Amino acid sequence: MLEGTKGSWVDDLPGILWSIRNTTKEGTGQTPFALVYGSDAVFPVEVGIPSPRVTFYDFTQNDQMKPLALDLLPEIRGNALLRSIAYKKRITRYFNKRVKKIPLAGVDWVLRKCESAGKPSALEKLSPN
Repeated sequence: MLEGTKGSWVDDLPGILWSIRNTTKEGTGQTPFALVYGSDAVFPVEVGIPSPRVTFYDFTQNDQMKPLALDLLPEIRGNALLRSIAYKKRITRYFNKRVKKIPLAGVDWVLRKCESAGKPSALEKLSPN
């Protein structure tokens, strides 16, 4: 998306960050915005073109429901954490199914890192002196 913009990518960055923060994540089942603030965000488009959510908004009902929503926020975050843990286990199980286990015998050759005393190897060039 940013390839054609060249130097004006900074102008597009807030919109991209907004979309990332308001997209439901598969691992948690929630948006990052909802996990932080406890409610879904109102999109700028919904302000310009009234949606039912904006049209039928009731301030008094919102004031009554806000304490309840804030009390339930730790439970929502806990459920998101449990869902995230289950998601990571599923991903781990998926990748571990494709690993081929090959037992090593006593006569098998393996690659071992050689410690050279003279000149540093390519990996050791970035090490401290």
